[in-house]
Amino acid sequence: MRVFRGARVLTALVAALMVAGAGLGLCACSLQQGGSGSDAQQATSSSGSQQSKSTLDAYSWDELSQISASIASASTADDRTQIARDAGLVDDQGNIIDQTKQVQLTNGYVIDVRIIGIGHDTTEDGGVAGLTFMTVGALGRSSMNDTDSVAGGWEASALRAKLTADYLPLLPDELTQRIVPVQKLTNNRGHLDDVSSVTATTDTLWLLSARELCGQISWEQAEYGDTAFGMDNTLNAEGTQYQYFQQLGIDPMNANQSLTLDASTGKSSWWLRTPFPALMRKDTSEVYFYRVSDVGNPHSYVAPTSDSAVVVCFCV
Repeated sequence: MRVFRGARVLTALVAALMVAGAGLGLCACSLQQGGSGSDAQQATSSSGSQQSKSTLDAYSWDELSQISASIASASTADDRTQIARDAGLVDDQGNIIDQTKQVQLTNGYVIDVRIIGIGHDTTEDGGVAGLTFMTVGALGRSSMNDTDSVAGGWEASALRAKLTADYLPLLPDELTQRIVPVQKLTNNRGHLDDVSSVTATTDTLWLLSARELCGQISWEQAEYGDTAFGMDNTLNAEGTQYQYFQQLGIDPMNANQSLTLDASTGKSSWWLRTPFPALMRKDTSEVYFYRVSDVGNPHSYVAPTSDSAVVVCFCV
């Protein structure tokens, strides 16, 4: 077994409206890398069949976009997995292979990305997005909001707007031209025990929700008892866990070394897009968003004006 190389440490500064943020690397020291294999196979895409590459990094973004389109057009989950397997993206058991692809940013720095989902996300028009990626490090650091408010949730957050205005231009044209906007579910209204509070936004870049990272959540019930079950229902309506995190054994109750983020100054926390539901109570002034702590605990929350790393996801 080979241990996949750690992510690069980037240096970034926030200047005017262009984020060149402090680049961080997501520690992969505890992750297994599945063998990608060297045998050439055939992967069918929307533009015909193409030769499988030995690694994810060997593919161009145009080729990955074609593979994604082929996955999206498949009629069953098994067919999607087979296409990904033929392309060398999943192993014989259907597990996503732990490999990364380098992205040259427009500010001169390099960051890695990895696949976290196959046919997982829903496109803006209701179709299937074939491949979902996540940066293996952070594109920068930011607060969630300019004031300690959760009003409007992720949809109205300052960081969501910043992803489009400041972070998207850091990605090269060959990638941004192939990113597919998708629908992301988040509690954007703030009703504690009403899943109708969870609404969809259309996002090009986004942060993970707590549910997408952790799987089934029972945080509020564990802390407040059965009366808080509705709050957990709201958290659990924010999507489903990505396959890659299922493979890593990420769960909501325990820290996981795989989620630690390395920076030049030490470990760093990183944002999730999920508002902390108790913030929405009328009898409290507490306002938080969830984040992953510096020790890899996904059940961490902090005021929206706090500073954390920005780890983004996107589909092609």
